[in-house]
Amino acid sequence: MTKPILSRNGYNKIRELRARGIEPDLEEIAWLHELGKRVDNPSTSERMDLIGRPVKAGNVWLWPFTVMSHIWYSDFALPWFRASEHVTNYALAFALAHGRGVPIPDTVTRPWSERIVRRLLGIHETRTLADLHDRTEALAAVVAWRAQLQCTRDELEAAVSAALQDDPLEPMPDTDPDADAASTSLQRIDWTRIAQELATATHTDPDYWLSRTSMDVTANAYLRMRDIEAARNGHQRAPIVHSEIDDAISALQRAFAEILARHQPPVQESPHE
Repeated sequence: MTKPILSRNGYNKIRELRARGIEPDLEEIAWLHELGKRVDNPSTSERMDLIGRPVKAGNVWLWPFTVMSHIWYSDFALPWFRASEHVTNYALAFALAHGRGVPIPDTVTRPWSERIVRRLLGIHETRTLADLHDRTEALAAVVAWRAQLQCTRDELEAAVSAALQDDPLEPMPDTDPDADAASTSLQRIDWTRIAQELATATHTDPDYWLSRTSMDVTANAYLRMRDIEAARNGHQRAPIVHSEIDDAISALQRAFAEILARHQPPVQESPHE
């Protein structure tokens, strides 16, 4: 039997309690674990639209754009391969297939002596799209991936269209009517900073917002966070579509606060003089 593992966000809350000198009981640990699972794995929740529905093409799955896959395709693959529509189409499918952190085998050509040593040592390096910033290596990775596909080109293109049907290649809309149009360009958006801000606000991992959920969810979560901040400062903003990740994070936060309150020592009333 495989040893059970606590959910990442549930475990983070448990560690935070212990750092405050509080040891949660078994029921509280189980409570945080279950609520943490809803944040860790929204695909197990009731609504699959949080992460986007994957589309199968032969032996691969294509997912709607994540922030990571969109950045790689828009900022790197398109400028590199724009002259070849054939390569660009495969690069787009490659990005959708690897946008959720799926490892990319190392395709770097190495001297025979180095290959022997690496084989003897069992070194099999893999990368993600975030590491693939060399044109030659990227082209080799796309070509190697295409060679192992078990579908026709038409089937692959149909899968790409299905994966992107609700995720067009357009800039993220800004809810601020006074915002400069140029600031909404995807190339100008600092997604790493956005992921860090969301992670800080929700006590999650930045990688979740970059590569484990759809770009649309990340954008809406960020705009919603800005709305909340604006409301606190007395400013009016347009409403943002609510998503289930908000409910999952809020439930975990409420449970944490309740457990924290349970373990606080009672306030001692000062004796009357």
